[in-house]
Amino acid sequence: ANDRWAAAAAYLGISYAEQGKEQLAERELARAAGLGASSEVDKEAKAQALFTYGTLFHKRFDEIQFSGPESAEEVLGAKLQLREVIEQAYNSAAGTGVGTWAIAALHELARLHASMGQALAGVPLPEMSQQELAAVRHVRRYRSRNHYGR
Repeated sequence: ANDRWAAAAAYLGISYAEQGKEQLAERELARAAGLGASSEVDKEAKAQALFTYGTLFHKRFDEIQFSGPESAEEVLGAKLQLREVIEQAYNSAAGTGVGTWAIAALHELARLHASMGQALAGVPLPEMSQQELAAVRHVRRYRSRNHYGR
């Protein structure tokens, strides 16, 4: 692939994403992410492409919902897999140093982590011994007093 086409690939992928053509968008955005960015236009386009790539997977992440204890392990596995892809895309966008897209990516990372926490909070605990349950309750009490909710 020719590095001169980084911005073109990025904007093609972004356009596909805006049209709801997710498979085409994913392909072009991944291609753009792999191309060099020699000019300011390419750097900005690449940053936006990485951000948009993350949002494609973030949308899928948000669509996956827990439907009960029987689906918890499968849903959690899918969310964790998506989280890795999303974090990589947003971290790469932030790493470009292009202000607007770096800030947007960091904002979305915070939203991702909050969403993951909310999803996990709603999952029933698996079968545990009394000792394990006591340890979980202790951690929850400690965190609620010392770290969270302040």
